[in-house]
Amino acid sequence: MPYLAVGGVLVLACAAGSVWMWTTAGERRAVLAVAHPVSVGHVLTAADLREVQVGADADLPVVDAVAADSVLGRPMGTSLPAGALLHQDAVGTVLVPAANRAMTAVAVPDGRVPPEVAAGAAVSLVAAPDESASDGAGAWAATVVGVTTRETTSTTVLSVELAPDDAREVAAVADGQISVVVLGGDR
Repeated sequence: MPYLAVGGVLVLACAAGSVWMWTTAGERRAVLAVAHPVSVGHVLTAADLREVQVGADADLPVVDAVAADSVLGRPMGTSLPAGALLHQDAVGTVLVPAANRAMTAVAVPDGRVPPEVAAGAAVSLVAAPDESASDGAGAWAATVVGVTTRETTSTTVLSVELAPDDAREVAAVADGQISVVVLGGDR
């Protein structure tokens, strides 16, 4: 009979522990996320933001939904894809190019860039060798900072951040000679 009582107490303790874990793990807070991709320098409006409920530690540096007024009208310091949580460091001072990095623009014709490419993507810029050149194709690792599609010319212009020497080499490549490879996983 004492085993039955001990077993009953253990069952109740486990049930109480499960209820406690379930209720505390479900604590959520309202924070801001970007409603669509935003680029560096874009001035935030209410249409750019949406409120989401997340189970996040209070120390996570995201912007709480009640603090939306503190970011409205301020420029983005970095680019964020749609759905990304808005963190405090993403608003204000422009963070690109980072120290010891450079930025350049690359005009890429349709068919040489995946239509899904977005700000923040790690890419490889690959230059096709010029028929008159004796050297081979070049390839450079970069991070996409901004994307602009020019429908009238069927061209996508990427703002990319990369090493300064690489940026100079990419800028010297003839228009239309670069293809973009979007990288995934470990880069």
